[in-house]
Amino acid sequence: MKTLTASLLSALFTIAAFAPSARAQSPDGPWIGAISVPGTELKIIVTFASRGDSLSATIDIPQQMAIGLPLRNVSWKPPRTHFELPAGPGLAVFDGAVSSDSVSGTFTQGGYVGTFRLERMSARCPLPPQKLRRRTRKRR
Repeated sequence: MKTLTASLLSALFTIAAFAPSARAQSPDGPWIGAISVPGTELKIIVTFASRGDSLSATIDIPQQMAIGLPLRNVSWKPPRTHFELPAGPGLAVFDGAVSSDSVSGTFTQGGYVGTFRLERMSARCPLPPQKLRRRTRKRR
């Protein structure tokens, strides 16, 4: 009996060690990063939300005073992700590679080609760095 129990525990630990974590599989929550095109970099926050089998997302672009813009055609199928932002100068398309808690890829819009990167915002740093700096400034 002890041998069977030890074998079962060993098998469970092996499966748990090699199984991808739910956190790595699910993009839910905010991701912070930037879009880089020649001559400029725009800070972005993309927030993913799963509901059953569907996935939605919004994007914030603080430098453009754009908050909560809905993204469409959102897919998260590691190692790939894709989402689109309908916008004035043309459809913005994001195609990225997922690697643990980060994403990097290409950004195209209206003839411009650039890159983007995102990192999952952790519980230790729940606010973007610029908001943290504002909160920690000493008042005079």
